[in-house]
Amino acid sequence: MQLCIDINQFVADSMRLLIDWTIIIHVKIIIQENTVKYGVYHKLYIISLKIATQSNGKMANKTRSQEVINFQKQQMSKAALEIIVNDGYSSLSIRKLSKSLQVSPSTIYNYFKNRDEIYIYVLNRGFEMLFDEFKNAYDSHTNPIDKLKALCETFLSFSGRERDLTFIMLILDTPKYYDYVKTDYEAEMRVELKNALKCRDIIVQTITEIAEANPLFPREDISYHTLSIITRMIGIATIKNNNLIEYITSGMEVETEKLLKDIIHPFEMYK
Repeated sequence: MQLCIDINQFVADSMRLLIDWTIIIHVKIIIQENTVKYGVYHKLYIISLKIATQSNGKMANKTRSQEVINFQKQQMSKAALEIIVNDGYSSLSIRKLSKSLQVSPSTIYNYFKNRDEIYIYVLNRGFEMLFDEFKNAYDSHTNPIDKLKALCETFLSFSGRERDLTFIMLILDTPKYYDYVKTDYEAEMRVELKNALKCRDIIVQTITEIAEANPLFPREDISYHTLSIITRMIGIATIKNNNLIEYITSGMEVETEKLLKDIIHPFEMYK
């Protein structure tokens, strides 16, 4: 009996399976030592990218699930983030990113049109991640003072865990929404701005709840307190992440906790 096989479909299915296996292997490797995780996974990731793009880009993208596409974009964005932090935003390019990932530029173009798309993707993902963590912290408490403390602790945790991402989002002088007004990417940056303001608004909401619970709280100061909290939290994250705090005090964690209490203390009189 002759077996009929659609060779194009067979190749496409094989590529998808290999990429999915790569992701599964990554999940298993991630529990190992960091050196093993990076060395083995990085090689597997590069192999999967090269195999997935041996055919033309359109076919490659069509054969991959959205989960796999998102995964590949996230890995590329991490490499782009490293370039921006180490060499500056102006150094980011498709060619430099492809060299960092050891793949051809055409591979990157299967996912991003240019560096603006990559950069906007990095920002959007960062603020989405931060808001999700803020939302979980906010929902974990009923008392607004406890909510505020949880939000501050969450930000410090996020900024310590995602140091480079926080640097790009909130500290480094990189393009913002107004830099993209009246450009092809204004709509995409409007989404980024919306995600960023959601992070601000959950702090505003928490302070508003404190004000509503106590008539002595001046409503006109809500905006000021929001700005004060955000700037102080970014300041703490900055000196912690660049290790400057180690030259100021030997008890970094203890002093950080005191700084956090100083932020919360003015609101405790309304508890």
